[in-house]
Amino acid sequence: MMKKTTTLLFAALAFTTLPAPAQVSGTVEGEREYPLSHKGQLTGTKARYKGELLNGKRHGRGTMMFDHPDGGQELYVGEWRDDQKHGQAVLQVRDYTYSGQFENGVRQGKGAETFADGTTFEGEFVNGKRHGFGMMRYANGVVHEGNWAEGQFHGFGLRAYANGTVHAEYYLTGVKALSSFDISKIAQRPLGCNGQFQDWVVYSGVCTKQGLKMGKNGPSAALMHPETFDWHTIVGTQGWFTMFQQGVVIEGSLRAPFDFTTAKVMRPVLRADGKSVDMQAQYIGPMRGLLMHGRGKCAKPGGGMENCTMKDGERVDD
Repeated sequence: MMKKTTTLLFAALAFTTLPAPAQVSGTVEGEREYPLSHKGQLTGTKARYKGELLNGKRHGRGTMMFDHPDGGQELYVGEWRDDQKHGQAVLQVRDYTYSGQFENGVRQGKGAETFADGTTFEGEFVNGKRHGFGMMRYANGVVHEGNWAEGQFHGFGLRAYANGTVHAEYYLTGVKALSSFDISKIAQRPLGCNGQFQDWVVYSGVCTKQGLKMGKNGPSAALMHPETFDWHTIVGTQGWFTMFQQGVVIEGSLRAPFDFTTAKVMRPVLRADGKSVDMQAQYIGPMRGLLMHGRGKCAKPGGGMENCTMKDGERVDD
């Protein structure tokens, strides 16, 4: 069945419309067979190539097909340069398909992947790995849109679940470090609260004509910015502020919403096991609004804390 499917795909891809490569002087149509190696050893099988050649090398547009050492077949239809995959192409290896850009033999630039279970990815590649911005659509209905590094989720992203909920998330090398509340219904909430927080959505809390309802210990609410997805949670005179796109969390005492008196500023750090994170303090001390301001403690490069002076978020030690 695999051989039949691959043969049909071979025929279909032979007519796939690809951007025409630049005209190369001296190219000729030809066929070649190439000995294959796998993990440094010759396999005894050969790749079959049909397409343009320049000085005996694959150069221009061509198709190559061979039996893969791990089973199934591999098919490449697209552009070549100096005997390497280079340019726009379609690659199929068994039940995996990649359509996009190659550079010097590896996936590089914009591309799309399709896997056997129906999962797809569209985004950027560097050195053959997902790297940059991309969107993964899983077969179970989950969609992840965000940043990647070295083939892993890394940095800020949005994850939509099959039940309709959406979360802003922050990852370190594939490990989830921060996650928001459900943000799927924020578009239904008006900005501000009767003159307060004009750029923010009141996610939880009670708005009155005087603004956010105040209890005897101060306001109790959760506010979210609809563009940056930053969260500000307030319970009495204590507050937490999470900047998802920077992976920064501020925790401390408040004069008023968005105005900390003292706080601990933290970032997630990957543990040695590579499977979990710790929230590591970057600064402990006085604040001005959301900015570190005054004499406090700052994280040292090699670990631990040291005395420091901050002004409007910048370190200004004497």
